[in-house]
Amino acid sequence: MIQKNLFFLCSFLVCWLGTSRSANACDKWPSFDCSREQLSTLFKTLGFPVPASYHEAAQCARLHFMRKPGVERWQVHDGYAERKTELRPLLQALGFVDTIAPVQKHFRYGVIFGATYKTLAKRFSHMMMLWQQGIRFDQLIFLVGQRPLQTFEQEQILAAYNCTCAMETDIAKLLYERGSLPDDLKKIPVLFVDAPGYRASDGSWQRPTTGSTISSWLASHPAPGSIVAISNQPYVCYQDAVLHAILPATFDITTVGLQARSDESITTMLDSLARYLCLRDSNIENQAILFNP
Repeated sequence: MIQKNLFFLCSFLVCWLGTSRSANACDKWPSFDCSREQLSTLFKTLGFPVPASYHEAAQCARLHFMRKPGVERWQVHDGYAERKTELRPLLQALGFVDTIAPVQKHFRYGVIFGATYKTLAKRFSHMMMLWQQGIRFDQLIFLVGQRPLQTFEQEQILAAYNCTCAMETDIAKLLYERGSLPDDLKKIPVLFVDAPGYRASDGSWQRPTTGSTISSWLASHPAPGSIVAISNQPYVCYQDAVLHAILPATFDITTVGLQARSDESITTMLDSLARYLCLRDSNIENQAILFNP
């Protein structure tokens, strides 16, 4: 598969049965290059009717693929594990498996999305690899927050660093302080967003999410500019969509990420697909998707 700036769903997202997005939406959202047929094949393979509209596709994905609010990825059983050989190539064709690399060489911001310890460490390593490849940015931003760590994360950190961390922000600071950063990378400013938890519409307390960490950063009034945002598959499409949904059009966004692990859960891939489709559907209320875990 060809590595490109973003490798997503093009003609399917821009039109379904000949219906175009508004000019403003097309200006704001990047264009992708997978066809409606590839997504239709996935739905048929999973036993669902081929959607007659984009909205119908997003609704079906939301109902059948998306995690319930408050359920974390590490808590979900992969119900499609026995069909991985059949389903992974279909998700690969849709842009949820292969590495996505930046094309341009300089950005105003290098942004790393928060995650559990091993995933955040992978993204941090990818950031340093991009720097070594000649990719440059003027400021490094960690989109992290006050998420209490799980026991499995604390055990992994203790084994790797012989120390403990309490929050996701602590992981980012540990990686930065203990990482073997090149001297020129050490010289650029770094910001740890440290987004707080928040009260959801149902009154429950929620940990910081991709959406809330972006909003916290935006509240600090960063100057407009180009962004290389570092995720990893199968989250690149979804997290790119969240960035585009929250940041003004004055930010030029490139989201990249290394390929999905060979043992990556198909259920997790489908969850990311569902969130992406719903964020691209103007007929669906997206607030819950932006700010629910």
